[in-house]
Amino acid sequence: MAVNVHQLVGRFIAVDNEQTIQSTKDPQKTFKRRQLYMNCSRYDGLTGKQIDENFPLLEFGGKALEQLNQLVASGVKKDDLVEVSFVVDGIKYTKDGKTQVMTKIRPIGIIPYVIPYQQQPQQAQAPAPAPAPAPAAPAVNQPKDDGLPF
Repeated sequence: MAVNVHQLVGRFIAVDNEQTIQSTKDPQKTFKRRQLYMNCSRYDGLTGKQIDENFPLLEFGGKALEQLNQLVASGVKKDDLVEVSFVVDGIKYTKDGKTQVMTKIRPIGIIPYVIPYQQQPQQAQAPAPAPAPAPAAPAVNQPKDDGLPF
């Protein structure tokens, strides 16, 4: 089965310090994580007014954590646009005899977001100069009017 990768674009707000977590299954193993807080709120394109609030907190680990650390080291700052690639994981578990599902968004990458090319409006230009008048045609010898109809 193919994995569906999704993208989320938003403004970088803050990132916490890297944490080392001990595995609950194997006390000898640890893993690192870091959380990113971003603003993915939607705004009306005409008025600029905020339509809804959306401030996800995403937890990065593994190779995605390496990319996040590189982005932070490169100088990303508050309100810079970033694009996070992620997959949605659903984990089934049983608690008190009831089967439940926990859904988790797992980031798999992060890059600076580049706004797609938009055609720039043409700037007003001075009108083109009028073409120079064509040179006068040389005079053609026309017969004198001799009163004949032809």
